[in-house]
Amino acid sequence: MSNDSVLIMLQFGTNVGYAIAPLETTFYNMARKLGFANENIHFSYKETVKGKPESLPDSFSNVIAFDPRSEDQQRIKDLAKYISENHIKYVFGFDLPAKRPFYKPIREVGVKRIVSYYGAPMSSINRGLKLLLKKIEMKLNSLGPDHYIFESNAMRDTAILGRGVASEKTSVVPLGVDVEKYDVNVHDGIDIHQEFDIPKDRKTIFYSGHMQKRKGVHILVDAVAELCNSRNRQDIHLLIFGNKPGEIDWLEERFKGSAAENYITFGGYRSDLNQIMPQCYLGAIASNGWDSFPRSAIEMQACGLPLLVSRFQGLVETIEENKTGLLFTPGDAHDLADKIEKMCDNEDLRAQLSTNARKRVEAGYTLKVQLENISSVVKNQFQ
Repeated sequence: MSNDSVLIMLQFGTNVGYAIAPLETTFYNMARKLGFANENIHFSYKETVKGKPESLPDSFSNVIAFDPRSEDQQRIKDLAKYISENHIKYVFGFDLPAKRPFYKPIREVGVKRIVSYYGAPMSSINRGLKLLLKKIEMKLNSLGPDHYIFESNAMRDTAILGRGVASEKTSVVPLGVDVEKYDVNVHDGIDIHQEFDIPKDRKTIFYSGHMQKRKGVHILVDAVAELCNSRNRQDIHLLIFGNKPGEIDWLEERFKGSAAENYITFGGYRSDLNQIMPQCYLGAIASNGWDSFPRSAIEMQACGLPLLVSRFQGLVETIEENKTGLLFTPGDAHDLADKIEKMCDNEDLRAQLSTNARKRVEAGYTLKVQLENISSVVKNQFQ
């Protein structure tokens, strides 16, 4: 890329959590793979109060604070000045929409191409006249991103059929995971039966993620409660991670005082989930609000967990039905309970899906594959 520079724009602060850090590293490696020298790569964050980005090399120092949603004219002028002084010709941004006040000023000082990477749906689906108006609006916003990258086809559809983005301006690049860190073999470390007081004869169902209602954790809890309370299952245990203080009171109310109370454990926020997952029997994601292509789905399968996911948006793309996992009706705890029971009563099926899940990740969802795919898309846009 000669002596030109690239700015990677993130709309959150530095060091916000494990789910974002792998993307930051991938974006940096993408820039290096495209031929940008270390000194010609720049990152902007909404804020830098948490210090230097731990996901970037120790020697990396081209970091500035700028909120992409800012309408402050002085901050925008400062950004344009920084871009001009550092010969930045390319911008790669996270969740950059069609319109932002800073687009015109940075174009005027020399930015040639803008690529936006979306980690969430762009819009609800529109039809008819409303969709037509959205398409016209997109064509008029010529200063915005030249291309959009999505993590799933379902997310891409929200741009094309919701926001009116031209299909040729979109690409899909699924997430990848570190298959050495997330492996089927249990690493030296904790024993989940001792750590969480789970009897060894129980088959553990794993979930990790946010506790918001859109993630459907209550549906997962209700399914296990039904299995324990109504179907008298005593051979299962639900192990949930990602909860912070005060977030689970509403969930515990759904099973407290019932037989299920001793079969559901909240493990909080931990950094050693790669050691916990291989010891579990299966994974589950029960989202019934928007969802994309969650990294946890790939991490679980890399660790050999067959996956039960709701037939919903990008989740459908995280598995191969009846080969690496099973789908169930969104919001239907009874259907999820049936699928859990089917897996627990058929260990041969579970073993086959486990093997397939690991192979699928190794073949197409590694960090290496993700880096190759995203670099290829961005290279075509930056030429």
